[in-house]
Amino acid sequence: MAKVLFVDDEEFILLGLKRLIKTTSDAIDAEFAQSGKEALEKISSKNFDVIVTDLYMPGIDGVKLLEFAKETQPNAIRIMMTGHINSEIEKFKNEFAHIILSKPVSYKMLLDTISNCLSKKEELLQQ
Repeated sequence: MAKVLFVDDEEFILLGLKRLIKTTSDAIDAEFAQSGKEALEKISSKNFDVIVTDLYMPGIDGVKLLEFAKETQPNAIRIMMTGHINSEIEKFKNEFAHIILSKPVSYKMLLDTISNCLSKKEELLQQ
């Protein structure tokens, strides 16, 4: 079972993910954080196979979060979600994220992306 951390400051997104995973996925052991600070605490205390975060959050944003995750959990796949993809955001992919998804992301697409990333984990971690 893959341990996945979902981070988003929008509670309704996390609630939707909780419902979806509970009803459709027995391959994901999911944890949820509604802030960058809460996510940092979870990353500091547990290992994750995948970390999925929104880019723009108050306080600790997705870039800082993934930078911390890269240092502390280099074997975790890092996925960033944002509604504002541009060349500045693309450089984060090379530095901190393995995958960047453009919001809005359907829950099915997100779960498919996680599944694909897990099947290609070794390849992604070498990038």
